[in-house]
Amino acid sequence: PSFSPRAMSEIFEFHLNGAWLLLSDEWFDISDELEGQEGEEGEEGEGPMLLQKEGGTGVLSVAVVPWREPIGMEELRRLLREMCRKAGKGMAFDQFEREEPTMLAAASFEDEEMFYRVWYCSDGETVALLIYTSEGEPDRDEVADCQQIATDLWFGEDEDGAEGEGGAAEEK
Repeated sequence: PSFSPRAMSEIFEFHLNGAWLLLSDEWFDISDELEGQEGEEGEEGEGPMLLQKEGGTGVLSVAVVPWREPIGMEELRRLLREMCRKAGKGMAFDQFEREEPTMLAAASFEDEEMFYRVWYCSDGETVALLIYTSEGEPDRDEVADCQQIATDLWFGEDEDGAEGEGGAAEEK
């Protein structure tokens, strides 16, 4: 019989600025621990949430912002191409996309020192940008976990009806 290590972990629903993430108890918010690694500020003045798996080698950055106009799959693809071009990371590989239940465009990039996996997710009104970075060769289990987090992501209000407030977590 086979089993998934993820199935043995407790899974929590976490609300961040209008998006819901399913996170196992192996992932921790390290945003306050990484001084000098501030991300771009969102509309609400908050930088991205930074997550790291217990004993892990990479970091997952999650930023969620309302979009200024309706956004579709082609725009997500364009954002992904533009990120690759601006970062100068060469050719994208391991590309993945889907249109339902949440639009998602993803690709990996690398240079001599770093590996990057990027996901743009959207419901047409809000965009979530998830970026996994790892020095050198990435941990395949971490990348798989991050892919699962991105594909499980959905958009909606928290229980209090507030889309813009983050931090709500509940056990699933």
